[in-house]
Amino acid sequence: GSVREEELERGAEEDLEMATSEAVVRPTTCSATLPLPLPCPRSPPSQPDPYGKHRLEKQIEILNHEIGSLE
Repeated sequence: GSVREEELERGAEEDLEMATSEAVVRPTTCSATLPLPLPCPRSPPSQPDPYGKHRLEKQIEILNHEIGSLE
């Protein structure tokens, strides 16, 4: 991939590590036993999760693009 893609990938990995450590530091009220804590259905988050689904989908898109270019 290009240099820009590598920078994005490195940034994404750092963000994932931060998100993981944050999830460990502050467990959710629902269940701390789940590997990925799910939000309670009756109490939606007051603000959107910065490491949410959209961000992960973007990372998947980038990785799939890189896989395609390597094949």
